[in-house]
Amino acid sequence: VGIKAAMGDFYGSNENLGTWILAGYEPDNTIDIREIGHGGADELRQHLADDEIMYLMIRVPSSKAVEAEASTIRDVYINWVGPSVKMIEKAKKKSTDSEFMKDTFTPHHAALEARNRDVFTLEEIIDK
Repeated sequence: VGIKAAMGDFYGSNENLGTWILAGYEPDNTIDIREIGHGGADELRQHLADDEIMYLMIRVPSSKAVEAEASTIRDVYINWVGPSVKMIEKAKKKSTDSEFMKDTFTPHHAALEARNRDVFTLEEIIDK
């Protein structure tokens, strides 16, 4: 699945609360979709690689309220920088690819950077 097709499916409905798209680097350093899921932040967290830079979109409720309806959603772009990514790789890829992916995964209500999977929770995403 290409990035544009995945984004079309992502934005195709307000019914897909908890849906996420994860993009990462291929061996030739191009960026492509790695995974698509519907299980929210807990499921997504399992797919994050500690030694990679990854880009993702996730659809979350706009508040922590249990009664939050699908009509009150936020689409959040997150730049994942794994804790084991080398400094040179961080500098090289963040200077070019991070902004490109932020513009590609648009529109979004918030843009975050995450480095620690322990605080990568739905509550943290909503709070930011």
